[in-house]
Amino acid sequence: MAKNTEKISHFSGRKIAETLQQEIVKNAMPVGLRLPTGAEIARRFMVSQKTADRALRALARKGIVERISGKGTFVKHNRPKIMRPKIAVFFGDFKDGTVDLKQSAFGYFQDMLLQSLADAGYAPDIFNINIDNFRKQKLPAIDFRKYELILSTIHDEEWRKILQEKSTAPIIFSNDDKPGHGKLHQAYYDYVPGFIAALSVAQKAGWKKFIIFDRYLENGENEMRTDAFFTAVDKLKIPRENIIVRHNESKIIRSLILFGVKAAQYVIDNSLNDYMIFTTSDFIAYGMVEEFALRNKKLGKDYYLISYDNTEIRNDRLVLGLTAITHPLEGMVKAIMQMLEDLIRCPETGEFYRSYQVPANEVVFRESFPFKKMNYSIKI
Repeated sequence: MAKNTEKISHFSGRKIAETLQQEIVKNAMPVGLRLPTGAEIARRFMVSQKTADRALRALARKGIVERISGKGTFVKHNRPKIMRPKIAVFFGDFKDGTVDLKQSAFGYFQDMLLQSLADAGYAPDIFNINIDNFRKQKLPAIDFRKYELILSTIHDEEWRKILQEKSTAPIIFSNDDKPGHGKLHQAYYDYVPGFIAALSVAQKAGWKKFIIFDRYLENGENEMRTDAFFTAVDKLKIPRENIIVRHNESKIIRSLILFGVKAAQYVIDNSLNDYMIFTTSDFIAYGMVEEFALRNKKLGKDYYLISYDNTEIRNDRLVLGLTAITHPLEGMVKAIMQMLEDLIRCPETGEFYRSYQVPANEVVFRESFPFKKMNYSIKI
């Protein structure tokens, strides 16, 4: 009876495997998704369960699915190995004396990105590029021609130019404050939602005046977070005269932590205790916290502070109690993986390049905010 059914259906185990593989790839089925049972597949294609099982075994041999005894069959990779492009991933090598703090944030992001690539079946070549070296044209010997796709998390205009000169493959840049120049596929952050959320709660708590400390200015490249802050200010109809902006104006030592020390001194020296403090970098916040402590000022009592991109959210060894607009690293990884899928499925044929904007829309409230026992997060 089963043989007759197979003759009627005209489906062999090989044909069923090809059909299922096409569906998994076409629909980008996520890794770990449970597929129908052999019996369900047999009914769908009007074949015997033996034929259906033969199809699933064929997919397992290709590495597309994983069969776990007693549990079922699950998507292992949504693309055969032959269809996975050769990828080079470039990370920045930090040599500025703040490696521990940076690694707690960027190391977390790197681990998450590499794990997502591995889960999708990619085995990229990984390069840690020292920024000072490439500016001196001391790049390691890299054969860019063998890569079908480049992924870089280094934010630097000169580095973008170098990659575009040396590679003809599609290039994905991530972690950017804003889209850069050239033919690049980019994922970058939208800071406005987080500032709106933080300012909204601060207003409800009775705050009317705000001061923001931003990173040093360099050809206007580092103003994005201040711009986002003022967009939020205008949306919430906060009078501009109630806002103070201070930038890091260091000429020789461009340390954000040192700027945080100076920022705390500025607040104390000008008696700005009626201002809610915002910083655009967790490093600025760390310098402020240290200086306030040296001046016997207590966080959440003598001053209140909201930091953008707070490392301690992901590092339980660094708990200072800072309220923070969180850097959406998980969202950035998802955007990169989606962009990767899009580029593979729809190769570029013209001048159109993709740009993904990842909203930083969550605020985690800690002791530094003037609500009692307010330790929760909000999203908008």
